[in-house]
Amino acid sequence: MDIVVANAGIARREPLPELVSDDQWQAILDVNLAGAWRCFQAAIPHMRERGWGRLLATTSVSGPLQAWVEHTSYAASKAGLVGMINSLAVELGPAGITVNGVAPGVVATPQSLDSVNSLGPDGVCGPG
Repeated sequence: MDIVVANAGIARREPLPELVSDDQWQAILDVNLAGAWRCFQAAIPHMRERGWGRLLATTSVSGPLQAWVEHTSYAASKAGLVGMINSLAVELGPAGITVNGVAPGVVATPQSLDSVNSLGPDGVCGPG
């Protein structure tokens, strides 16, 4: 195992922050943050044994760099992912394992074009 990429991510439009249930909050964090953690955690022993490896996660500009209305759990999960990447990078670097994140801006995907859970076509491509 040389390279592991944690690229899964979901976003869901949320009601007012005080109305977000624990289950709604946890569902986003389970995929976006804990999913990357589990993926990396499974790979680290193999990479450590070899003395080399690359861990890469898709983060987001939302959370670490900007806010996203009605998506607090998404922003929190992506900001947490950046913190995890930074911590793992300094911890695993001496073992020959690099850890990096890629933070794309808005990209037209089925997820981002979904106007119920994400930006929708107007938010991604602009009106008309």
